[in-house]
Amino acid sequence: MSFKIYTYGNPYLLYQTSFWGEIKDAPHLCSSQVMVNAFRDLFETAFGSLLCPIDNVLKVAYSDWYNNIERRIAQYIAISNQLEAWKKRDSNKREELYASLKHNRGSLLEALRLFVELGIDVNSLHRSNANLEQKVFIALLNEINNPLSPLHEPFALTNDYSIDELVTFFKGIIALEIKREEDEAARLGSHYERRIQRIKKLVAMLDDFNVLNLKRVVVHGIHQFTPLQLRFIMQLDKLGVEVVFIYNYQPEYKDIYATWEHLYQLFGVPIERDTFLGVYNGTANSRSHNLAKAFGKLVDQTTQPNAHERLTWYQAGQQVEMLAFANITEYAGFVSSYFDKALKENRAKPIPAMMEKVYTAGREVHDLLRIYYPEQSGDLHFLNYPIGQFFLGLYRMWDPLIGQLRIDWASIKECFTAGILRVPQSEKLNSILEITSAYFEDIKLHDQFIVRIAEYKKQYKTIQIIQNDIGEQLRRIAFYRPSMISLEDIESFESAVNQLNDIASHLFANNVNGSLSFLQHFQRLEEFIRNQLLNLVEAEEKKLVESLLERFDQVNNNTTLSGSMEDLKSGLYYYLKQKDLESPDWIVRNFVQIEGDILHSRAQHRLAVREGKEDPIYHFACLSDRMLNQTMDDLLPWPLSDYFIRKAYSPIALIFQVYYASLGDSAKFLRYAFFYGLCYNECPVRLSYVVHVEDNEEQPYFPLRMLGIKPKIDEELESLGFRVPKISVDHKNSTFIASRLDMMDFFLCPYKYYLDMVCRGDIVIDNAFLLKRYYSNMLVQAVWKRMEGKPKMNNSMSTMHSILKSTQDAYRQYFPFYRDANDLHDLMHVAENYINHNLWDGRMMKRYDESHMNIRFLFQKASYYSEDLIPHPFAAFDVKTVIENGNKKYSLHKIHFRGEETLLHAMQEYMEIGINENAVIGDWCNSCAHQKLCLKPYQAELSFSIIGGE
Repeated sequence: MSFKIYTYGNPYLLYQTSFWGEIKDAPHLCSSQVMVNAFRDLFETAFGSLLCPIDNVLKVAYSDWYNNIERRIAQYIAISNQLEAWKKRDSNKREELYASLKHNRGSLLEALRLFVELGIDVNSLHRSNANLEQKVFIALLNEINNPLSPLHEPFALTNDYSIDELVTFFKGIIALEIKREEDEAARLGSHYERRIQRIKKLVAMLDDFNVLNLKRVVVHGIHQFTPLQLRFIMQLDKLGVEVVFIYNYQPEYKDIYATWEHLYQLFGVPIERDTFLGVYNGTANSRSHNLAKAFGKLVDQTTQPNAHERLTWYQAGQQVEMLAFANITEYAGFVSSYFDKALKENRAKPIPAMMEKVYTAGREVHDLLRIYYPEQSGDLHFLNYPIGQFFLGLYRMWDPLIGQLRIDWASIKECFTAGILRVPQSEKLNSILEITSAYFEDIKLHDQFIVRIAEYKKQYKTIQIIQNDIGEQLRRIAFYRPSMISLEDIESFESAVNQLNDIASHLFANNVNGSLSFLQHFQRLEEFIRNQLLNLVEAEEKKLVESLLERFDQVNNNTTLSGSMEDLKSGLYYYLKQKDLESPDWIVRNFVQIEGDILHSRAQHRLAVREGKEDPIYHFACLSDRMLNQTMDDLLPWPLSDYFIRKAYSPIALIFQVYYASLGDSAKFLRYAFFYGLCYNECPVRLSYVVHVEDNEEQPYFPLRMLGIKPKIDEELESLGFRVPKISVDHKNSTFIASRLDMMDFFLCPYKYYLDMVCRGDIVIDNAFLLKRYYSNMLVQAVWKRMEGKPKMNNSMSTMHSILKSTQDAYRQYFPFYRDANDLHDLMHVAENYINHNLWDGRMMKRYDESHMNIRFLFQKASYYSEDLIPHPFAAFDVKTVIENGNKKYSLHKIHFRGEETLLHAMQEYMEIGINENAVIGDWCNSCAHQKLCLKPYQAELSFSIIGGE
């Protein structure tokens, strides 16, 4: 084997190591672009040959596989077809198995590609140690190895290259590096001297590169090997090219570096240490370096620390700040504040201008930041933009078997947001959808929508001219309320949904055999997008779409793929992807990128000292136990598992041993990366973790807890600029006027009052829960008015049922979304139950109380309760509450119209001081129309109990 392994202790002086003279003129392949950038900034002239990320080589050497969109989709379709064929022949009818395989096809594809890239012989896998899904995986691998199988060609991966082909690959890489440097110069509008010299050097290298330049290749800092990286390295070794591995090592911290020793000893050659340089001792009084030493010694299990050492470690931990973000959104908001400031200072190059350099152990924040800043993402995606969401919505809804849309209102909303439908009042479509959502909530197909919308228009016209109580009541409902929606709005909504169905019908027209031609579909898609270009507003979106159209031209010339609608949906993401790799200039970087990137801290610190400015802060985030301790099963694609591989795979080839060792040590690598970042950072440092990630409650990383580091809770983030935004309205120079209805609303919750009365002008019935309560109260009113003062006799129940039935028959046409068997029966039962328990006064029906009924119509009931005994934020209203059975009772009958000047003064004060801090929690929150805007109940983590009303 032609391997060598060297280690060094001081990355800032790598070019002064004892082995540098031996390797400097060989091509140097690094673990990441950020490592390349750091080495260039520190000692670029010390490299005598190509310096680039190893993945740049893979893109050329395995161009027919590496990020090849068509190949991946062809593989996906081949798997789908094979599974479908097996399902049809399966006499056992294992529906659950095939449902699981269908749901997880993406992961299954990744698992198959993994084994193909590693070159694992399927005959070395033992079916007896596999579960049912894993047996399917082995069967698919058998099909891939069978030259006669439809799976063979899509998964064929070149095994061997000649040395001459390798030279051609490297020349191709050099040519790409030249183009990248020239493009970067054009983008920034500058040709600074270092870039000019770099381009000249690359051009000369391209002319002279030959077999002699490939005697050896140097690989820097790779611990988390990918299968393709290892495949390429083994190919170099097979061709007689000496592969020299180099990584950082400090003998003082053996446990931290044990993962590197464990991994690289698998190559079977001695590990040689640099003999010229000593250890790196950090800068004077560096809190980051001191914490690294404490952390490194803490995890070292070789010696028992004494009391003085433990005290030193504890003191080092107390010098470093750790923040606790409540959730990913708060974490992303923190990062965004620094990025927004950097954008203002340097829009062309905001990342270097950021004063908070963030490295995250968890990836959840990446997706959120891509939504905030899609134009900054190195993985810029067409689907991040409204026009992309438009197509996603259509793909989700179209059913090729019935040839129409299956209505999904969330997807319809995304389509409306794109703003590309040609209908009157298109800018109001989502508002109309929100208002009418309850009316159409049961609609599942476009055909049903056509019938329902026609019915809606007819009812809407009728209700506007009804002059009795029923007409007035119905016009309080959002979708019948003329101040909220007009007949023209409804017609625009109808036209928009119909257009969506027509567009989808055109885009997804099937071939004769029922499958979709990708070529035909993308030609239609391209035609539609070209027609919509003029409707796009954002310059970035137009630029992206023009780039997409260029990609379509290439795809259309090459695509022979066809498949099911589901295959097309799954392939859409890959086809519309704009860039292959995450840019090194991304807002938040991964722990893999720490090594190399942290070396910029030296120049940044020295510049800050020289110019008398603040240092940037290096921030290591998501430092929780779960994030830093992922298991093998967390990292392997389904259906692979650690148990399956250990039990079912033998013999184990070297390529697999190295890959599996690196994967198994991923948690130790993250620990090392964190140590490395602390150790070599010459700027200030900050730590953080996120408390709630999805359904998990995280704990700070255990070694940090051992060092006595206590995270700051979210209240303390206020000192960093995180304050709840306030909205205020100035009423000091005007007379404040409020009705009894206003006061009742304010009594329950000032914030609800603000959203109802100030923002919307009235209480509106606009969600399904409120509507059901409203409908049942309409039934109650009809009975109460007709039976008030009547004695309770044997036939009273029969009369009540008769009134309820006739009233329901009259009202049901206005509520077509309610089902007879469930909704209408239940609502009648609710009304009957209220009448029986609240409206009989002994043997007589109570006199009709119009005031009480009006309260019920608008507030659903007249009394509410709160388990929260905290006083109402305004004392004048708090005196209206009483404590009952351990809860606070809010009776709306306590609010009178006359003699309530103190209530008016309180309401006026509220409007002057700001609204957001005065939400009140009670059981009214369960039916509040503003649940999507107010998060107070969730923040308080209370379970509300609806105790009942009058």
